[in-house]
Order: sequence, then structure tokens, then C-alpha cells
Amino acid sequence: MTFVPLAAISPEEESLHKNLKESIRAGIAANEYSPALQKQLQIQLDHIRDKEPSCELVLAPGFTSQPSEYRLTICNFHDAHLMSLVLRTSGT
Repeated sequence: MTFVPLAAISPEEESLHKNLKESIRAGIAANEYSPALQKQLQIQLDHIRDKEPSCELVLAPGFTSQPSEYRLTICNFHDAHLMSLVLRTSGT
């Protein structure tokens, strides 16, 4: 398990973060969030600004459809995203 910045796994990092920041700021301005959640979201905005690693990469053994496959799960808890990728090894 490790944490990486979104830019390490997505070429769309800039536009994704721009949209996320706009959405968070609009929600805060419209008072859609509790004061506690606003503080948490401000921390998230600070992490985006500072390019803090926020995507958790997890590689764990498990069963897949082929013996030469591995599953990589990417979690971005701040953005509430979960992505699971199947990686195939070359060879046998």
C-alpha cells in the first residue's frame, strides 16, 4: 500500500482537480456543508494545492479469472473514488 498524487496515475489530473475545487468552493459558498465538513474540505483543497498524495494504491493477492492476473485497487478517499484495475503479467 502506498499513497501517490493523482498526477501519477491520471493525465487528466489538472482538469479533475479544477472541477473538484470548483465544486467544493461552490458548495461552501452555498452553505451546503456543515461547518465541520467545510473544515475537512478546506484541508482537501490545501492538499490539492500542495499536491499531497491522496490516492491510495493497494496491491494484494487474490483470485482473478486468470492465473497471470493481479488486481490493483486505487482509492481516492478525499474524492470518494474507487477504481480497480486488472494487471496481466507477460509469460506463463
